[in-house]
Amino acid sequence: MAQEQYPPEASATRKPPVRMGLCALLAVAVILFAAARFSEPQRAGWAPGSEYSGGALNEPRGPAGRLDTTDRAGPTARAEMRAFAAGRVGYVVWESRRPSGTRQLKYRIWKRNLDGSGLTMISGQESQPGYAHLGPRISPDGRFVVFAGRRWNSESASSEADVIYGGAYVAGPFDVWVIEIDPSTLKAGVPRELLSLRGLVGTAGQDRFFVWKDARTLCVSIPAHKGIFEVDVVSDRIGVKVVHDVEGRQLLAPSGRWLFSASPGAVALTDLTDGPHGRAPGETRRFPGCQAIAAGRGEALVWVREPGKLAALDLRVPSAAADLADGKPLSLTRAVRDKHGPYHYCYFPALGRGRNVLAFGASRFPPSLCGETFRPWLRHSHKSADYEIFLAAVDPKTLAVVGDAVRYSFNDHSAYPWLVRRDIPEEELRRGQVLDRFPDVWIRESGDAAVRAPDRTPLEQARDLETVNPKAAVAAYERLAKESGDEAARRSAGARARDLRNDPRFRRELAAWEILERVRRAAASGGRPALRTIRAGYAGLKASYPDTRAMLEARGVVHRLGVAVPRETAASREVVAVVDAVAANVSKPKTLREIYPYTQALMAVEFEVRKVRSGDVGSRAIVVVMRAMADGKPLPAASLRSGAVRRLRLARWEAQKHLEGLPLADDVLDLDATYYFALPDS
Repeated sequence: MAQEQYPPEASATRKPPVRMGLCALLAVAVILFAAARFSEPQRAGWAPGSEYSGGALNEPRGPAGRLDTTDRAGPTARAEMRAFAAGRVGYVVWESRRPSGTRQLKYRIWKRNLDGSGLTMISGQESQPGYAHLGPRISPDGRFVVFAGRRWNSESASSEADVIYGGAYVAGPFDVWVIEIDPSTLKAGVPRELLSLRGLVGTAGQDRFFVWKDARTLCVSIPAHKGIFEVDVVSDRIGVKVVHDVEGRQLLAPSGRWLFSASPGAVALTDLTDGPHGRAPGETRRFPGCQAIAAGRGEALVWVREPGKLAALDLRVPSAAADLADGKPLSLTRAVRDKHGPYHYCYFPALGRGRNVLAFGASRFPPSLCGETFRPWLRHSHKSADYEIFLAAVDPKTLAVVGDAVRYSFNDHSAYPWLVRRDIPEEELRRGQVLDRFPDVWIRESGDAAVRAPDRTPLEQARDLETVNPKAAVAAYERLAKESGDEAARRSAGARARDLRNDPRFRRELAAWEILERVRRAAASGGRPALRTIRAGYAGLKASYPDTRAMLEARGVVHRLGVAVPRETAASREVVAVVDAVAANVSKPKTLREIYPYTQALMAVEFEVRKVRSGDVGSRAIVVVMRAMADGKPLPAASLRSGAVRRLRLARWEAQKHLEGLPLADDVLDLDATYYFALPDS
């Protein structure tokens, strides 16, 4: 055991040697110098690599528990932002993990005006814990900012099933919040939850949740009801189901013609030309990339075509669906590199509604920290790389980037010395850091005018009601069949009413609607007996009619009344079977280089079941998807060989939505087999 320098009782009176006092003074001077060095305001452009200092601590030191509103943009950067605005009114929003007043770094929505003024956190309270704010999108008139919410501390989740992409994202379903922006001052109001959507909204991939149809109508995916719905953000009402039979991970472009997804590794685009309402998706074309999002007026699609490089596709071109592979690359390397040094690895694109400005994130990672080891995730990681927000002008006709990009966020790691250290082991570099991602931008344009929707015929209005109020839809058809002066409309309405009443699926909708009406009557009457009726009605709908419109409406009723409703889980961890099995055909695991820039991978293994201990798998030969790599390191499944015996706890593969898009080695390719997922403790 080490000897103490002084006896404890003498430590308060005996003085140390003079040379120790000089060393202590020298150490204090060094610390003060370092503190001054790291607390300097961030100058315009980029900081040299020598100012960068490693990865994040698990327990942040310093003022991490206080909201940090310091604007580190220097005079040159402010001048560049004013020049970019050129007198135009607008703003940019993004999700950021800069200190927001919570102990762990939570994602919050930040906003800066186009001229560089008004840097503000516009979502959440300083002390609000355990809730992340994600994927902001601005309405076409700039009046609203909508974002998704999910209980997540950005470092871990309640279970492994909630974590996506090594902890960079969290799985749904999500809540939805809206913030109103004053059109004259651009000041943000207080966030308001859309209670009708609590715990319902899915994603088109990562933090892509919303597309604005018009100034007050969102299009969102609700996976539990297998469709895309319109939502009025002013009245907080779920409207028409515009696309049927959508499993999730898809969104509808503003025109209603294109259905797109942004899953990692493959962007999908479907043409819905045949009809804007109630249509099931047709043929889907896929092309490389991720993070796709459709722009507003003069529709275009932007996405990450390959790691660090963006692309755009003009969706107004009739042949666009046939030429997906020819998406125009957005040449941002020079636009970013020339003025901002190593900030040229681009992700998180969003095109303004006028197709004249592109918002995106760009990261850097000094080569001195990468060395010769193959570590692409150090600049690519969506969890720990140093992404900042930039805007670039775009030619609306050619979708080509014009001029230099301008930086709008200044949160590089050197700005937070209490979060970063050089002496942390290498693996800690991938821990959560301060980063900025998923921006959106709005610029007010002269001559803007509201576009009046075309009038719809009574028959079309009745068809719209089928996914909003099935009981009212039948009544509308029957009324038209009796009262319409158009003979063709009378016949069509009568036939449709008969078809609906004879359709078993629609009869379920009508039965569920009767329960909903009892719930609504009880909510209007109030009192303890009414509360029992509401709970019983909600439980009945959840048990017997979970996928009906009435269930959607009932959720809004109980949330508005504050009645406790269990949150649906993000991904199913239900064990459908426990088996002892022998590996018969093992896929060759993918290497880290093969899956670049991902650091997680899966593999498929064909097993022969020897003994079923519980549940049922229906066949002796099964295909099981297993985790093969995490954080760039092989997992035990990667060393599996034919003939190995394993006890497997199986869940349904199709229920593991949080794993969609990860690289999968599948040498089995048995299209007729039922795929299972091996839970991690197998």
